Amino acid sequence: MKKGMIYAGVAVAILAGGLGLSHLKAQGPPLKEIRAAFQEEGPVGLKLLMDISDLNMTADQKVAIRSILKNHWAEAKPLLQKMNESRLELREVIRNTPHDEKAIRDGVYRRAQTAADLAVLRGKVSVEVRSILTPEQEKKIEAIFHRLDHRLENLPDQVEEFLKSE
Repeated sequence: MKKGMIYAGVAVAILAGGLGLSHLKAQGPPLKEIRAAFQEEGPVGLKLLMDISDLNMTADQKVAIRSILKNHWAEAKPLLQKMNESRLELREVIRNTPHDEKAIRDGVYRRAQTAADLAVLRGKVSVEVRSILTPEQEKKIEAIFHRLDHRLENLPDQVEEFLKSE
């Protein structure tokens, strides 16, 4: 029973976006390794926030970033809400009609359109935020995203290694 719950938990994590499955190895009990992965590096989003907090921004930079975010909030909020709604809708389609490929694809396409709109907005905000960073902070940002990309690139191999383990 315990092993079944562990596998179900891993499946949910993969389906929900693969949070924090780094450092899963074939040796040892899976639950211990999953806990270690969260303790060592934590979920991707949490680790990203922790890394960003290491930028040592000045009070003026923080005020400027808050202002940038406030300026774009009226555009961002409905997109974020729509993204959440489309996530829930897609989950329901998959749950209720798992063999209806067209319905699933339509749900994904609706979600992708919102994701594209958010990516465009993220580009606009990114340019504004990066304009107030120092060259040192900019280098730190690049290193953060390099680490994030590396973690996400390795996720399929880490999950495969976990699935091969007994």
